[in-house]
Amino acid sequence: NTAQGTANLATGSAAAAQATANTAVTRSVDASGKIAFNPTPTGTGLFMSADNLGYYETDTWKTYMSSSGDFYLAGDGNSGLSWDGSDLSIDGTIVARDGSIGGIELGADKMFISGGSHDNVNTPFFISSSGEFSLGDKLVWDGSNLSIEGSITITNSSFATTTQLSNAAATASAEASAAEASAILVAAASASAAQTNAIATSTANLNVSASALETFANTAAATSASAAQTAATNVANAAQGTANAATGSAAAAATAASNAATAASNAQSAVDDIETQLVLSSDGMELKDQSSNTLASYGTTTTIGATATEHISISSTELRLKDGSTTRMLLDSSGISMGNNISINSSGNATFSGDLSAAGGSFAGDLSAAGGTFAGSLRVGTTNTT
Repeated sequence: NTAQGTANLATGSAAAAQATANTAVTRSVDASGKIAFNPTPTGTGLFMSADNLGYYETDTWKTYMSSSGDFYLAGDGNSGLSWDGSDLSIDGTIVARDGSIGGIELGADKMFISGGSHDNVNTPFFISSSGEFSLGDKLVWDGSNLSIEGSITITNSSFATTTQLSNAAATASAEASAAEASAILVAAASASAAQTNAIATSTANLNVSASALETFANTAAATSASAAQTAATNVANAAQGTANAATGSAAAAATAASNAATAASNAQSAVDDIETQLVLSSDGMELKDQSSNTLASYGTTTTIGATATEHISISSTELRLKDGSTTRMLLDSSGISMGNNISINSSGNATFSGDLSAAGGSFAGDLSAAGGTFAGSLRVGTTNTT
């Protein structure tokens, strides 16, 4: 009876141990992303069964690993790392000193896509800790000079180019000179022709009248005198008509000269307008619209775009992407920053205020982040964690 009782107790203890082992791997992920394991062991220490092992302290698992590959590591406060078979969850800060994320390579002193060389057609994007920046080999900043290969297009139908204004002024000036010269020549020629014609006609008619009077003096004195009077009247009328035509030509010439002067004045107004839109001074050059809003400036600090809204600001020490007076992105010798949430200093240290998520990644140094999710493998240093 005593032996049977002992056997029964051993069987019950074995059954209880098996039940504990079977439920130890039953778990779920809580709201903070940590794996919850139930039931929990009693006491503090390293617990191990055929399917799982881990270190349990008071009422918290500090480390845990199961035969299915799931694992959990606790950190300070709510920090921790867990793998549930499909997702790796990290609660804490990720610090990367080297590696790549989604095609963007991180080096000790630069960040780039593809080739990794500054001012290179095989590197679509490049930025370094020394302040160098390039988009392929088309837009290049070497720390002192900005080089843009291609055209810069500013679309505004109210603008006239400097070449158009220069051509308009030259055309107006030429037309005014030609009109004035033509008016003078036409008026002089018309007046001279009228005078010559009047003299010739009067002389011829007088000679004819005198000859007729002499021939018919004895028999037709009264008739000849009347004819002479009529001829003189006709000559005077013809001369007056010619003079009137010359006056009309002179008036037309004056009108043409006035129109030319108006065109020249309009051209000068256009030149005056462009002088207010293209401002050159000892500080550099500014391009403005007709409302005096600055579209671009070139000098110690160069801006591209309307400074009241989104624009680029470049100096000898930094490059900024701005929205009005607010800096959205800053590149300088200290590194690169985007607002107050992302920064990469000149030593290659990157800080992300939010979650860091990626399909995969490779990090040579420590990995620290406020939060994030990696869907694939995560390589930290020389260790590949899956």
